[in-house]
Amino acid sequence: MDLSKLTIDEALAALGAARNNLNLTWQDIADKLNAQFSCGITAEACRKRFARSGASNVAQQSERVLLRDERADYQRTIREQARSGYLIEQMREVLRDTVVPFEPVAYKGADADSDINVVVSDIHCGALINNAFNKYDETEMCNRLIRFAASIPSGRRCNVMLLGDRVMGAPPLSCRLESNLNIIEQTKRVAGALAAFVRGLATRFEFVYVYGVSGNHARLFPNKEDARPGEDMDALAKYIMSLHLANQPNVKFPESDIDPTIAMCIDSFGHVMLLVHGDHDDPRNLSRLVGTNYRPEAVVMGHRHDAGVSNVGKVKVVQNGSVMGPDSYAVGCRFVNPPEQVWFTSTKDSAVDAVHFISLI
Repeated sequence: MDLSKLTIDEALAALGAARNNLNLTWQDIADKLNAQFSCGITAEACRKRFARSGASNVAQQSERVLLRDERADYQRTIREQARSGYLIEQMREVLRDTVVPFEPVAYKGADADSDINVVVSDIHCGALINNAFNKYDETEMCNRLIRFAASIPSGRRCNVMLLGDRVMGAPPLSCRLESNLNIIEQTKRVAGALAAFVRGLATRFEFVYVYGVSGNHARLFPNKEDARPGEDMDALAKYIMSLHLANQPNVKFPESDIDPTIAMCIDSFGHVMLLVHGDHDDPRNLSRLVGTNYRPEAVVMGHRHDAGVSNVGKVKVVQNGSVMGPDSYAVGCRFVNPPEQVWFTSTKDSAVDAVHFISLI
């Protein structure tokens, strides 16, 4: 703090008001004043003079205001978290009573010496797109999932990896009430479409395991600060899928979440794969994931709408495309990758053996 342009009383008031923030004792303040003004003031004199000046009352009032604001912010956070938790639980209770399970289908697959890993991400149900590069709505969403399913061969085990952004998400805060209705409808519809997708796979595989992580578009509330991990519509969509497929004996939803943003898949051969959406991770630098105790042989992610395969050291990185395709924002940024999804095989020798990029148009 520059005291050179202040009088001794102004300097004392400033130092006294900032005493707690700067972790100063009265002796520290006296030393600073003596060094600047050569006044020979003592620590006790500083304390009494500051108290008489009235500045101490201002400082105390400021501290009280700051404390009150912190308490208000804390209470607001608690209310929003309670509200989101309540809404999610209420929706789960309603859905348990209203979602009708699909009729089970028979397995007609074939034995194979590899697992099929089906990656589905960035569906953004609820988006309406009509530009020079892409036309997309709910009907087209279902058509693209059907095209993707048709490309997948039969086998013994299929690992379905749902990597987030299943819904488009909520509009701005000013439309919160309307957005709650919209995002719930988005969630129900995408869950039904994905459950039908998995049901189709159940006819071609002896075992189908469904894994899922949450993306960055499916918050229950539009503001990031109001969201809690796991309390989002991606997680709810996966729950609705499990209700639809409750009577399908060869479809399982294993408890695989490390946290809501990371899931772990261990294939038939013991290979460890970590599944993430990708908004928290850079495919070129996975040190925070690879350095975990899980020691993955592969990391599978979405988010960037750009399919590809790369290596980080000995770890294979499978990057998925999107079901949605480019919207106006992506076109404006010149990201016009066509809608594309990925499935890949795992064998005894490799977590990622052959990768297939499937165009959805």
